[in-house]
Amino acid sequence: MNLVEVTDHKEIYENNEIVKLMFNCMVRPTIGRIQSVAQSTYSKQQGKFYKAMEDDKIVGIIGLKRINNDRLDILHISVDEHMRNKSIGKNMIKEAGTYDKVDEIRAETTHNMVDFYKKCGFRTKLVENELGLDEYICTLKLR
Repeated sequence: MNLVEVTDHKEIYENNEIVKLMFNCMVRPTIGRIQSVAQSTYSKQQGKFYKAMEDDKIVGIIGLKRINNDRLDILHISVDEHMRNKSIGKNMIKEAGTYDKVDEIRAETTHNMVDFYKKCGFRTKLVENELGLDEYICTLKLR
């Protein structure tokens, strides 16, 4: 697997492979919402978006936002359904942390993804979000 930074935010909503993966990791996804996220987060210096490549095929995506100088927040992560359980997601997280040289990676998720983060070595904490729903704060210390 090779992790490649997407430097043109338009690729996020114009590439069908990426769009399909974005649909898997967004709440109520639409092309318009994907375009909005790409423009507001990944077109600026606020976030970085990577695609995981294997034999010229996109097998996963990860979108990150740097918080201060020591933390990355995972905003989006998805692996092609035919490529799951091959450590692609875990490796994307590991490589992204190495590229950005941070002390910590954090994600907020629901119960459906918390086991994935635990398998990747994250510590998880159950909290209630502003809508009164259960949510997990997942933290991975790198240093």
